[in-house]
Formats: sequence, structure tokens, C-alpha cells
Amino acid sequence: MVIKPTVSKTLLHVLAAFLEKKGLDIQKICTAAGIDVSVLTKDDDRIAAEPFLQIWDQAERQAGDDNFGLHFGRDLAADYLRGNILISMMANCATVGSAVKIFCKYHLLMEDAVLPKMTMDDQAVILWWEFFIPGVKIPRQHAESLLCALTEILRAISENRINPKQVCFSHSSPPDIKEHQAIFKTRLLFDQPKNALEISREAFDQPIFLASRELFDALEPLAQKRLHQMVFPDSWPEKVSREIYLLLARGEVPDVETVSGNLALSSRNLQMKLQKEKTTFQQLFDQLRKEAALAYLKDPEISICDIALLLGFSEQSAFNHAFKRWTGTSPRRYKTDTFLQAK
Repeated sequence: MVIKPTVSKTLLHVLAAFLEKKGLDIQKICTAAGIDVSVLTKDDDRIAAEPFLQIWDQAERQAGDDNFGLHFGRDLAADYLRGNILISMMANCATVGSAVKIFCKYHLLMEDAVLPKMTMDDQAVILWWEFFIPGVKIPRQHAESLLCALTEILRAISENRINPKQVCFSHSSPPDIKEHQAIFKTRLLFDQPKNALEISREAFDQPIFLASRELFDALEPLAQKRLHQMVFPDSWPEKVSREIYLLLARGEVPDVETVSGNLALSSRNLQMKLQKEKTTFQQLFDQLRKEAALAYLKDPEISICDIALLLGFSEQSAFNHAFKRWTGTSPRRYKTDTFLQAK
């Protein structure tokens, strides 16, 4: 069973409006990207990340805007601040810190193609993003749109009382960063390991003066309901696959006890439900690990040893045996053949 990342349809609508301002037709861009234009009118709340990224890449090429990501990030923040449920919850948190935690907790409502992570110590809080497959680099314009949008949102909900201590980009510095400096108004670092915002603990602990606890309490149950509907589809194999996928995306090793507990079942009860659907936990786990392994092996910057660790194998030899069982070939041979075919 293939679990594919998705993004909120709102992102596509904001992108369409952004392109219209630039005199570009989203329907023509969809056609040029090889995407059926019916994706624009379907009633679905979500769109698969792959076609969205294809549309984005085509739009970026046609726009001829070297700061496409920054400009889209500003429009995205402005749109979300007009009524997005996640941003509305953030605006009604007691502190900036609790708003950032809500952002991480409910980010799946926006998308699960890119996932936010957070670490903190006594001096600072660092918020960064990863693709759903860790180790895969986020392209420059996507990264800049994420960093710009969150910076604008944090400024808005704090009434411009906070600013990042520094902003880190994993890509190299563009030739001209005047617009970056004007937007972020802080120290900018390029060629960094992560795309990240660093916020001081003082700013993190700042109160949000216009917050309404009553409004937050009214919004969170709706957010929980939407998240539950997205994360837990109808069939038990889908529910289990989705839970395994989320654990792998967070860098955790799924096991039947953890997954069954997250689904409020005993492991025996869960296994019985899967048996009725003619599958097992191990089969679903292997399928998702196989899909992740095939994706990792296409990235020349990730070693086979690292892939084994990311997929929860205790050592590389165990991953080698599993991969040979899944595909009939070794990871090294598959990686070599993939790069030869690409040349």
C-alpha cells in the first residue's frame, strides 16, 4: 500500500492567485506540467504533493522571478492570516512558544510533504523543516517560501514584537540577497545543514496579547477532527500504513505495540483486524520501508548505511538482506543501476 504525501488544496488556490497577479494562467501551467487541469476544480480538500510540486516547478520557470519563493511566502502568510484554522489557533495561544508548538502539532493540516521539527535549550529555539523522507534536500524556492511565511506569521501574531535571531538556508547564497535582508531583518546564513529559523528564548516566551482562550478552545476540537479524518482513513490497513508512515517520517522505528497503542487497540486486536483484511503488520511495514528505501537510493548524498539507520535496521547487513528479499537485488547494485540509467 502506497502512502503518498499531500498538501492542502488551499496552497494550490494561493499559488493560482499569486500567478494571476503575475499575469500567468494556472490552467496553462498545469497543462505544461502534464497535470490534468481538473485538479483545480475537484472538491477534495487535499492534493497529492507530487503533482503540486510539478505545478510549482513549472510556475517557477515561467514566472522568471529569482525570488519566487519569498514572494509566494508573503502571499501565503497574508492568505492564512485571513482565516486559516491553524494560524487562527496560533494567534489565540497564550505565548509565541505555545503558538510554535501548535504549528508543529497541527502542521499536517497544511501538508505532510514537508514536516516541521523543533529543538530548544536555555538560549534559543530552532525550528526547521524536512521532506517526509529525511535527508532529501528542500529546493531553494520551497525553503524560502516556508521560512518567509512563518516569519511573517510570527510577526503578525506578536504584533511585530519578535524577529528571528538568525535564518539558515541549506542552499548557497543567491547573487543578490538585498530582498532577503529586507524581509528577514536578521542574520542570514547559507550552505547550512538545515533550513531553519532560530528564535531567542525571550521571544519564544513572549505573550500574545490579543489571544482569546475561548476562541482557541472552540477551534482546537475542529482541528483535531480534521487531523483525525486525514490521518486515519477507513480501512485498517490504511490506518496502520498511515501510522507507520508518520512514525518513520519522525525518525522513529514503528512496532506493532506502538502503532496499536496509537490506534487505541491492543496489539492482538489490531493483528486480528489486519488478518481479516488478508495482510499483516509486518507486510505493511516492509512495503513502506521498501518504498522509502527506493526513494533514498535515488539520492546520491545518502549512504546505504544511513538509509539502513533511517529505516530502523540495526545494521546495514540486515537492510541488505531485506532489500534483496524485496527486490531481488542488492541496495548497492540498485543505486549503481539507477545512476547509470540517469546518465
